[in-house]
Amino acid sequence: MFIDNLVEFKETGSAKFDSDKQTTSAIVKELLPKQFNVNKKNYKKFTNLIDLLNFYVNSSLPKLNTKVMLQSYVRNLVKDTYGAGSKHYLYLKDAFSMTSEEKKTRQSDAQEKVIENNQNQIEVTVAQLKLFIDKLNTTKFKIIPSIIKAQIACGGRLIEILSSEFQFIESKKENYIIQNNVAKNRSDDERVSDSVFIALSFILQISLLIKSCYLTAWCATSCMYATLDRVFCHGSFSALW
Repeated sequence: MFIDNLVEFKETGSAKFDSDKQTTSAIVKELLPKQFNVNKKNYKKFTNLIDLLNFYVNSSLPKLNTKVMLQSYVRNLVKDTYGAGSKHYLYLKDAFSMTSEEKKTRQSDAQEKVIENNQNQIEVTVAQLKLFIDKLNTTKFKIIPSIIKAQIACGGRLIEILSSEFQFIESKKENYIIQNNVAKNRSDDERVSDSVFIALSFILQISLLIKSCYLTAWCATSCMYATLDRVFCHGSFSALW
């Protein structure tokens, strides 16, 4: 069983897992759920399994981000198997999580990445955007240009604009809209648009279009990003919103 393989790995530094997978993450994702099914009611065996798993993961995954993603997978698996309030799930907080040093390293790396992504921003003027929109209006395609125009008009995330629940109302503040279902939003903040508000009709257009062509619009997302990448460099719109 998987737990026997983990014991062998801890004692000898290697083990032949009952899997044809090659990477640590793939092996864990294939074998761990089966082990939970075997020992679901035995808490002591569960904690022993997690301790052995932690040793295996720390020993075989040098990249922190890879390890963090696997830890997240295991947490979700334990939550689904035993419940979010179970002692099994709570045990992971200390026994199968990043160390304080790893948390500091990951936070520092994230901050450096933000700086790197935003250090070469360029200003895009309203005149440039209007010219770009005029070009979009001449294309024979309807969905992709409409999505792009909606993003230009309100700065909404792609996942928000493509949602079948995408809605907004005009704000009492000039050049603002109030958007519902804002992704990664912890409050009811208003969504700001560019100062001259580049045509509210664009957002109305995409709102109606998505409701009638929802699946087609999702299929168009990869094409849309390819179009944006060819026209502007990454991060070029960030100065606007």
